[in-house]
Amino acid sequence: MFLRITRLILLAVLPFGGAITQSPAQQAAWQKIAPAGEAFTVSMPTMVVEASRLIPFSDQDSVRERVYYSLAGGRRYMIVSFMKTTPERALALSSFERFMLGIEQSFKSKDEHKSLIFDREVSVNGLSGRQYHIKLAEYPGIGLFLEKDKAFYALMVIGAEEGDPDVQRFLSSFTPGEANPASGQVVVQVIIDEQGMVVAATAVSGPDTLQPAAVGAARMARFTPTRLMGQPVKVTGVIIYNFVAY
Repeated sequence: MFLRITRLILLAVLPFGGAITQSPAQQAAWQKIAPAGEAFTVSMPTMVVEASRLIPFSDQDSVRERVYYSLAGGRRYMIVSFMKTTPERALALSSFERFMLGIEQSFKSKDEHKSLIFDREVSVNGLSGRQYHIKLAEYPGIGLFLEKDKAFYALMVIGAEEGDPDVQRFLSSFTPGEANPASGQVVVQVIIDEQGMVVAATAVSGPDTLQPAAVGAARMARFTPTRLMGQPVKVTGVIIYNFVAY
């Protein structure tokens, strides 16, 4: 499925001057994400980044998946979903036991600075799975691996232990469901500086599944500087993004 994105821009001159900075509280603001085409929602701190990664399960078996991650307070929060398939297509994704064997194998290498240690069996929002303690160099972490009828999920936090409140907030917020919708309208509030650069962007309405993409597009937008009495000025306004599946 493809998305066509259009945008409508509404701007106004700011009634104040000076630099725009984010406070620590704003930088650590949590948001619920529901990525288009995925069948889950989860809360993550700060702006969430989507990236395509080739994930190895063994020397012969690897898959390319979408990884969603954010960085906050010296910690990395990540979630990945894997669709179940047949052994002929990807052995590691044919059963939960094979999936976990592949995950464990990916941590076994000549690199002595990483480890994955089984902790306990878990149940999260109706899904069963396993929890592991992770070690990457000097950084501790937690890994939660869950099974649904047609998918596996991996949630990880690097840089904190299980008892950390933010770790629990992230892990416990994971909620499986039906595939998220891929169409809709998102309104993004923006601040544009004297050079035409977007210095702040916040989604104010629209489907949760589409807000990260709209905010990301708004942050990359560039504009002709607005002038007032011949002088470039800072402006605020909204960009309306329309996502249409076709």
